Amino acid sequence: MQSTRIKTKLPRPREASSQVACVVPVRNANGIFRRSMSAHTVAIRRLSVGVFGLGALLILLANVRAEEYGRERHEEAREHREAVRERHEFHERDVRRFDAIELGHWRGGEWRNSCFGGRCGWWWFAGGQWYFYERPVYPYPLVVSEVTFVEPVPAPVYVAPAPPVYVAPPPPPPPPVRPAPAPLPPPPQMYYYCDNPPGYYPTVPSCPTGFRQVPATR
Repeated sequence: MQSTRIKTKLPRPREASSQVACVVPVRNANGIFRRSMSAHTVAIRRLSVGVFGLGALLILLANVRAEEYGRERHEEAREHREAVRERHEFHERDVRRFDAIELGHWRGGEWRNSCFGGRCGWWWFAGGQWYFYERPVYPYPLVVSEVTFVEPVPAPVYVAPAPPVYVAPPPPPPPPVRPAPAPLPPPPQMYYYCDNPPGYYPTVPSCPTGFRQVPATR
């Protein structure tokens, strides 16, 4: 007997798609169903979340830097006010003839390109006042300029003390409330019964043997 071979054609496997689907469960009123999103959509959403987080981080860093800059400027202004209050008069015009104290004040100055007293240009701030020069000289000027500007010393600010605050004592606590006494029960109702002739008062107006009390029954 000759055997017969049966050829079975198997289905070819599908080629992998370039876009991998992502299954995301979504709940609706009827239950949970499956909705697929392409890899491109998932990447866009992840990128959006990353950009949003980066923007929030940049805003936070900018706020922190602004606060630090404000504190630095406040500290510089405070140091400048203190230097103005401690103004030093230089007695020599030639810096090379300064003593150690004056030289320390002069070398601790700084250049500022600004306008003071209607004159704009380069000013050297040292010893609590400004000295005008045509151009900056480093590390510091060797001659004290004759054009100076002295900032007015701010008047001291007097802060009046706050008036005393008198706090009234708390009111005394109310007296304790005593509960009202319970009402007394009514006295028991009694009937008067005569054995001979038998009957109750006032049906029997008089009893030769004397009435006896009988509790009333409800």
